[in-house]
Parts: sequence; C-alpha cells; structure tokens
Amino acid sequence: MEKSKSMEYLSLNLKAYRLAAKLTQEELAEKLHVSKSAVAKWETNGGIPDRDNLKRLSEVINISLDDMYRIINSINYEDVD
Repeated sequence: MEKSKSMEYLSLNLKAYRLAAKLTQEELAEKLHVSKSAVAKWETNGGIPDRDNLKRLSEVINISLDDMYRIINSINYEDVD
C-alpha cells in the first residue's frame, strides 16, 4: 500500500476507534498523557504514535496491538511521536 494511503488508513482508523470509545481528542490525550495536538497529528496523517503511546492507545481504544502494528508496518513511515 502506498505510504500516503496507509497513513490515511491509520488516521481514519484511529479517529473511528476514538469516536467509538466516545472520547474527544482532548480526553484521549489526557488518558495517554500526551497533548491534544499529538492526537490531532496522528489523526491527520502528521505522524504515528511511538511504541509506548501505541501500547497505551491500543488499551484505551480497545484495539489489539497486533492490529495496530499491522497497519503501521504497511506505512513504513519515519515521523514517529
């Protein structure tokens, strides 16, 4: 999958899972101990969470770490937060 399409896929999934958990970007950011702008960046193709944030994110939005890594590995993206 092309990098930009993969990033868009990740962004859409993160947003969909956040909304399904009935969380605002600010609420999710608080749970993850990151800024709201970090969450916004992840949801708008601006970057991907680092390993620790990814683990916490998977727990908060209830998606397996394996599924998240599958999506990210298809990206091959270097801008990690």
